Amino acid sequence: MQFANLSQKEQKNKLSAINKENFIADLLSARPKDYQERNWFYHQLSIILSYPLQFISILAGSYLLFDLARFIWHIELDTLFGLGVYFFCMLLFFGIETLRRWLVNTSGYHYLATFRREQSQIIQGEWLKTKMYILVLISCILVTSGTFGAYQYTKHNKPKAATIDIKNLTASLENKIKTERNDVEKIDRNLKDILNAKKNTIADKKSYAIWEGKEYLLPEIKPRLENYDKQLQALTSQREKHQHLLHQFEEQRHQKEQKAETKNTQIVAESEYSTEIYAGACAGIWLSFECMLVFLLSYSWSYKYGVKREILLSQIDMKKKAIEVRSFQYEEKNQNEITHNDKNLTQNIVLNTIKAEKILPKNVNFGFSENNFKSSQHKSQAKEEVKNEIGFKVSNENRMTNISPKNEKKIDNEVAVLEVEMPTNKISKPQIIIQEVPVEVIREVFIEKEVRVEVAIKDPDEGFLIICSHCGKTETKKRKAKFCSDKCRYAAWKEAKN
Repeated sequence: MQFANLSQKEQKNKLSAINKENFIADLLSARPKDYQERNWFYHQLSIILSYPLQFISILAGSYLLFDLARFIWHIELDTLFGLGVYFFCMLLFFGIETLRRWLVNTSGYHYLATFRREQSQIIQGEWLKTKMYILVLISCILVTSGTFGAYQYTKHNKPKAATIDIKNLTASLENKIKTERNDVEKIDRNLKDILNAKKNTIADKKSYAIWEGKEYLLPEIKPRLENYDKQLQALTSQREKHQHLLHQFEEQRHQKEQKAETKNTQIVAESEYSTEIYAGACAGIWLSFECMLVFLLSYSWSYKYGVKREILLSQIDMKKKAIEVRSFQYEEKNQNEITHNDKNLTQNIVLNTIKAEKILPKNVNFGFSENNFKSSQHKSQAKEEVKNEIGFKVSNENRMTNISPKNEKKIDNEVAVLEVEMPTNKISKPQIIIQEVPVEVIREVFIEKEVRVEVAIKDPDEGFLIICSHCGKTETKKRKAKFCSDKCRYAAWKEAKN
């Protein structure tokens, strides 16, 4: 309704001004977050991440133990016996990890329980040394086994090197070599057949004629033999060509095989080198994970330690501030009461002197002249003032607002005795009247001391800070009290009764 009569621009400006005021108010009212609020997210994150990291640590350590068993017993993971051995290794490392978490929790709880403050000092907690030694030993074993297990797993399960397949590379040459060999073998068979045919023709008796006791080749046999020679020559030349091609192809194949083998050797060496690098990198990463796991397991108790430490420091600060406020109030009250008591004591001394002068007759001579009597009065008053000043200095050092009734009574009695020191041997009546003077002073001092009831200040964790009404001592009590002990209570009751 308040924006009903405003234009859109005015409403927009009004809302902008309100938002600006609210923003400034939020900034001015902002307060810094304490340790618990600042680190709550990290605490929850450490709890969430610690369990999967522990599970992976169990797997890595179990694989290392299984790798040792595989090396000794020659077993494989894909068999039933191998799976059983690996499962047993996992159970073993699961127990070790559980023991480590339990040791961390018990050691952290004991340290946090013994971490406390006494007055204005913080006392650090106590470590369980035996459990800490066992915890350090277990952590070293788990970190080492997990890191080396990750290294072995990466090395054994690496991908095969992408080497060159020599058979596929030389397949075409192999086909050519086979073809040439087949051709050579075929030519060899043809040559053998032709040679056999030529030998048979030469060996055949029908190919000869006898004249004058000598054998002569028939005229039709001679061309046939020449034809055999031509065929043998042609086949021989063909065989030489095929044989030359065969040697050429075999040489090419041998060169390719050598190049491929050299390249495969380089690939295998690079693969081994890269495998070592990757295995080392995996081991380094896993080492960082193991260190992170140790940090996550201990962070929960480190978080609780930080919260408790901040609370103890704030309590110490509150206690110091309370003591400062109390001491300031006491000093201020002491100054006011000292001024008031000085005035009362001065008035009482004057009243006592006036009463003594009125009671004692002026014509009575006690062996002193008037000047001597006045000088004795002045001396007694001077002594009383000096004693009062000394008494108040002591009370300020002990944080007391007034002198005790016993000291007050002694001062007043001395004043009375100094006023009638010699006449008391001759006249008893003035002495009786003068003894009534300190009674009023004692009553006034007692009433003033009753006013010194201090309000108990609550200590943040130890109880109530009280100031004893009798001796002025400061102590810490579980309940509100007026006196620090039964002795002071009895002494105050006795003084009140007297």
